[in-house]
Formats: sequence, structure tokens, C-alpha cells
Amino acid sequence: MNDDELNQQRADQTFNDDLLDELEARTMKKIRVEFLLPVESNEGHPFPEEMYQECIKELTEQFGGCTFDTYAVSGVWQSDSGEVFRDDMYRLFSDFNEVTPKITRSVILELQEKFRKRFSQECLYVVSFPIEVY
Repeated sequence: MNDDELNQQRADQTFNDDLLDELEARTMKKIRVEFLLPVESNEGHPFPEEMYQECIKELTEQFGGCTFDTYAVSGVWQSDSGEVFRDDMYRLFSDFNEVTPKITRSVILELQEKFRKRFSQECLYVVSFPIEVY
């Protein structure tokens, strides 16, 4: 490799390092929490739209915003007795800055319980995980 090629390689690496540093500085580290809410009751009746709107309102008030799918996602699960069930659910999620892990879990668990009761479910699937927003 001649001197010109070596100098170009160093310049390219410096540019790449600067770009990565800039990207890192702009990256926001957040927590995403997702709630899967049933489309229908256990008896097969659709839930009123207002019930979802209330959840969206609460997530917005708690976390500063809420995103939701306008279509149902489907899943299957197996009970302890081996029976297989299919569920259609709406996914609502919020991204937020974590205060502390303990407060985050507490808030999420409170909302999970509130939504579980609202939709008369035995359990309600909720996940949270770290994300990076660019």
C-alpha cells in the first residue's frame, strides 16, 4: 500500500469514527413496553372501541405517548391441561425514559392489572425491553 492509499484509509476511518460518535450522541436509550389486549371477550363478543381508547389515553398520560396497531395480531398458547387456544389481540406500546427499574416495573404491573381487570382476563401479556432510537 502506498502513502496515498494509506492516508486515504486513515481519512476514511476518521470519517467513520466521527460518524459513529455523532450517531451515538444522537441515540436515545429508552424502554419499550407492549401490551397485548384481546379483540374479543372469552365469550367471543368484540370489546367496544372505547375500552381501547381508554387504555391508549392512560398509556399516553403515563408515558407521554402510545403507538398502536390498527390490525389484530394473532397468537396461540397451550394451557396447563394441554388445550391449545388462539387469540387475536391489539398491540399497544409506549417508549419512555426509565426513571429506575423498580419504578418502571411498578408502573407497568399496575397498568397490566388495571387492563387485565378491564378486559376480564385471567392474565394479560406484557413485555418491556430496552431500545435505541436514532
